[in-house]
Amino acid sequence: MINAKKIVILCCAVLLFSSHLVLAWETMDTDEITPGMKGYGRTVFSGKQIESFDVEVLGVLKKWEAGNDMILIKMAGGPLERTGIIAGMSGSPVYIDDKLVGAVSHG
Repeated sequence: MINAKKIVILCCAVLLFSSHLVLAWETMDTDEITPGMKGYGRTVFSGKQIESFDVEVLGVLKKWEAGNDMILIKMAGGPLERTGIIAGMSGSPVYIDDKLVGAVSHG
């Protein structure tokens, strides 16, 4: 018989393992990012299908807001060609050389 203590221990183990997977993404520091670099982002434009879009770095604003750097990118692909950034894209991850560099946050 499974008791509550065993369930809690199992849930904690699953959470610890899954958080390790999230932290396993290789990242790129903003000091390594230069204008002209190309990458991609991932988002859901419609329904449940995750799609990619293209990004090109325009520049990096150092200590832009609250001491954090901001990467300026141009986005293209999918419906972005006719709509630009759409509601709900905030938080969409952006990668360069398959390294996580940040997330979409402003339009």
